[in-house]
Amino acid sequence: MAYLSLAIGQIMRDETRYPDLDDPDSESWVGTPRQYRWLWWMLSAVIVLNVVDAIFTIGWVESGLAREANPLMAILMEQPILFICIKLALVSLGVVLLWLRRQRPAAVIGIVLIFVAYYAILLHHLRAVDVVMVWNWLTASSVS
Repeated sequence: MAYLSLAIGQIMRDETRYPDLDDPDSESWVGTPRQYRWLWWMLSAVIVLNVVDAIFTIGWVESGLAREANPLMAILMEQPILFICIKLALVSLGVVLLWLRRQRPAAVIGIVLIFVAYYAILLHHLRAVDVVMVWNWLTASSVS
């Protein structure tokens, strides 16, 4: 698994993949190192947010407060480690594919959308944590 992480990191950091910005015939829509840095950080955040989502999802499902919405991933919920590995592998594959196509407008839009989607999922999890904490506080107060 460590070799896979190193390989993905090398592919994503490869500076030689920048297009020739001085070439007027270049097909690049996005192409400055600064823009690529932004995209790199967004995709890195997507991987981290994916892991956080997997951990929260396992916690909610195991506690009985939620169920996995994706029917294919719900099958894997019986084995949490397998669930996390498959989820991480699939999202990482998507991240690498988007990074390799980062000069195309559709890939840039995809990167931004997937980042916003995972950020929204994180906010949903955090809101649910807040609701559960308040509920536990209220029910503990009423018992005393």
